[in-house]
Amino acid sequence: LFVTEGKFGLKTFDHANVLTIGQRQLAFLTDIDAADVIAGPKSLIVTGIKGIYQYNYSNPAALKLLSHLPLSNTM
Repeated sequence: LFVTEGKFGLKTFDHANVLTIGQRQLAFLTDIDAADVIAGPKSLIVTGIKGIYQYNYSNPAALKLLSHLPLSNTM
């Protein structure tokens, strides 16, 4: 399970037992402002204020950044 927490980051949880999911945090990325997350078949797409991020999530406890497309607000 992937949960975005805005300016606080992105969390990953083990969802094997839904009764203890809150106690099964695998990773917590605090260096990203995460607004939305889309889990694809091979990578995780995360959007945030500073851009779009792509992560390899084959090991949910150790997300690996694959790419970052920075975005700027020109309005």
